[in-house]
Amino acid sequence: REPLAISVCAVHISTVVGINRLHKQGSNPMTTINAKDFRDALAQLAKIVSKRNTIPILSNVHACADGGELVLTATDLDCEIQLRLATDGDALAPVTFPLHEALAFAKGAPADAALRLSIVDCGDFAGARITIDAGPFGSAALATLPADDFPIGLGARGEPIASFVAPAAAIAALIAAPAFAMSQEETRYYLNGVFLHPFAASADAAPFLRSVATDGHSLCRQDSAISVSADFPGVIVPALAVDVFGLVFKAAGKARSEMRVDVHQNNVRRVAVFSSPGKRLATKLIDGTFPDYERVIPKDNPRRVAFNGADCAALAKRLSAVSADRARSIKLTLNGAL
Repeated sequence: REPLAISVCAVHISTVVGINRLHKQGSNPMTTINAKDFRDALAQLAKIVSKRNTIPILSNVHACADGGELVLTATDLDCEIQLRLATDGDALAPVTFPLHEALAFAKGAPADAALRLSIVDCGDFAGARITIDAGPFGSAALATLPADDFPIGLGARGEPIASFVAPAAAIAALIAAPAFAMSQEETRYYLNGVFLHPFAASADAAPFLRSVATDGHSLCRQDSAISVSADFPGVIVPALAVDVFGLVFKAAGKARSEMRVDVHQNNVRRVAVFSSPGKRLATKLIDGTFPDYERVIPKDNPRRVAFNGADCAALAKRLSAVSADRARSIKLTLNGAL
């Protein structure tokens, strides 16, 4: 046991000495980024990166800098997020490093601090490390894994089979509105997401995009003014992508920027790619057939009730505080003839 302890200690000392020597020599390229921007980007990527992963490289974030931009990419093989941040300094060769360790360090630095990222070679035995230097607020040296081993793209290559461009805020609202009705039952996996498909009010009307979600008990349907082709394939966006969509594209919606949606077909399954300036979300789509929900919606129902949406939502919120059953149901009593 003693020789093993001595060898580990020697590696640690040589690694630290090697990093300090390279910093003093100034031989490694360095790129600089704002601490808050870096922290916020890692926090978004962390939504799809598990702290305990059976595949080590999936716990890492892929990073490279060139042309004044730092490109960060994370994936769990089903969903992929890519973010671009403005930087100063030299180019940064492609590298992967532990996401959660880097996020923990970035949280400790002031929001206006400048973080300097650089790659140092600690020798054949110790390998390369990436250093994150916050100046007087400390620095961290994180182990890296080869960037060539990191999976990027989810198979979304070549020309898409369908695509459209629309305001990011409109697409975000379309996906977020029915999300509460998504099912969590694994047996009916085709209900574990939001169904996007074209619809037309009549046979000769132009088709628009509609979103639907249901768990078999409740159903939500959201229409939009986003014009799409009549042959746009219906796609089921999985729950994880729906959850992170609002987080990733929140700023894009406020900035009123445009978003491009592409649907790719690879050898195994379809992949949807949502992209806006500086942000990209790719997700594998659920391979299944969404049920014909129109059959359960009553047609020509003469009994209709109109009410103020905000007042009803506030009332339901107050009543839900004392609702103890699993379904959290609320009884409605209507006064007057319908």
